[in-house]
This record gives sequence, structure tokens and C-alpha cells, in this order.
Amino acid sequence: MVRRPAKSLKTGSGTTQAVIDRQLRHTCQLRLESLLIEIHRTAAHPQADAIHDLRVAVRRGTEVLHVMKITAIPHRSALTRLMKRLQLARRAGGAVRDCDVLLQMAPDWPTQGDPSVVMERQRHALNLRRSKALNTLIHRLAAKA
Repeated sequence: MVRRPAKSLKTGSGTTQAVIDRQLRHTCQLRLESLLIEIHRTAAHPQADAIHDLRVAVRRGTEVLHVMKITAIPHRSALTRLMKRLQLARRAGGAVRDCDVLLQMAPDWPTQGDPSVVMERQRHALNLRRSKALNTLIHRLAAKA
């Protein structure tokens, strides 16, 4: 069987590469818009689900920025700075998320002494820790570049 060289696919609006580039730009735009939506949602209502969704959006947004960094040579340093800021925000969100998960698991913890008093102290300590971590997250999201 003789192989023939692959033909360049043509579409109505240009070459295959142009279609891929357009789709890539569109996907990047959607991911970054989703990230902005989650940042605003989390700032307005920082419940456990919003924190989780923010961390997912940051992770996906960072991957988009990696792709953009490869293709956007003149803007690499700005993209690198943005990626570092998102990494710091993701870590801060991780601390909040850890507290949320621990608070959900709190009823299953074994206790010594009066269970209601011990559990209340543990919950109070976790809520304080979550509050501090949330303040750090909000400051990192609001920081100027």
C-alpha cells in the first residue's frame, strides 16, 4: 500500500490551522471568563462550594495561561506574574477548603470528656482558622498586579 502525502484541509474560512487557532482563542477566553466569574462569586459569597469552584477555575485558568505563554512570546513575563498570583490564591483557597472539609468531618471525630464542649471548641478553632485563611484569600484575589 502506497501512502500519499496528507492534503491540507481547507474550510470555508481558511486553513485548518486558522480554525484551530480560533478555537484555541475561544477556549482560552471561556476559561478565563469562568475564572473571573468564580472570583466575583467567591468574593460575594465565600461558602464551601464557591471556594471549591474557585480552586477548580484557578487550576483550569492556570493551564490556559500555560498555553498562552507558549504562544504569546511578547507577553510571557506578564503571564508568568499572573500565574504566580493565581498560584498564591489557589494555595490560600486550599487552606480555606481544608477547614471546610474538616468542619464537615467534625461530627465523626472521637472526643474525650464532655463531647459537646470539646466539639464546640474544635469547631470554634476551625472557624477562626477558616476566617483567617479566607481573609488571606480575599487579599490575594484583590491584590493589584
